[in-house]
Amino acid sequence: MRAGVIQESKRRRFFENKQDEKKRKTREAAKRNRRRRPQSRYSQPNQLEVSSKKRDEDDKDNWDMPDGDLPS
Repeated sequence: MRAGVIQESKRRRFFENKQDEKKRKTREAAKRNRRRRPQSRYSQPNQLEVSSKKRDEDDKDNWDMPDGDLPS
C-alpha cells in the first residue's frame, strides 16, 4: 500500500468544504514541520547566561547579620 491511502479514504468518506480543507492542510503542515524540527517553540537560554544571572541575584540577596545579640 502506498503512504496516505488510508487517510485519503477516510477524508473522502464525506464532502469536505473549503474551510475544512484549509484547516486539514494547515494541521498536516504543522505535523510535518513538527517532525522535521523537534525543537521547542521557546529557545532554551544559554547555560552561561543562566549561571551569571543566578550569581547576580545571589549577590543582591546576601544580607549581613546585624551586630549584637539575637533575641531569644
